[in-house]
Amino acid sequence: MVERCSVTTLLAGPHVVYLEGFQGGGGVGMELTYTGPDTGGTKVFMRSGIRSNIPPSLYFSKCTPSAEGDQSKFTMCTFRSEVGLSSIPSIGQADTGNNRLYFVGKGRLPVVNFENLDQIRSVVPSTPDWQYAWAIYGQLLIGEMGSYNLCITSDDGYVIFDFFASLKG
Repeated sequence: MVERCSVTTLLAGPHVVYLEGFQGGGGVGMELTYTGPDTGGTKVFMRSGIRSNIPPSLYFSKCTPSAEGDQSKFTMCTFRSEVGLSSIPSIGQADTGNNRLYFVGKGRLPVVNFENLDQIRSVVPSTPDWQYAWAIYGQLLIGEMGSYNLCITSDDGYVIFDFFASLKG
């Protein structure tokens, strides 16, 4: 797994977190961490807050974060692919037949920290054995404006949107 980090100044308040990843063969893993004034300079796993202002255009329609369930957790959706994956597929095109990517299910997770398929299946039990992708939605609540070090660790490709725009692997 490779870690990539970016330092950015964040204002106090909510910040949308939306990331996509895929399993391109072999194992699977992803971690999302940060450090900053809210953490006392200690690296911690990012936790999601209430997702009241995530623009609907950011997520796949069947993955809409809703009022059901624990709103303090990230929403994770998984997708199966009929073809081998070497990059993140167009998740917005899932279930259209255009890219042979199909919605599998969704669940909630307290932090983005998984090291194997069993941990993903504890959130979305119907995740396939291979050739799958995921989208994770949440909202980071920042209590104090300041400089934050935002990190993602992954063994395959990923992309983080919004304030993570500079983090791609």
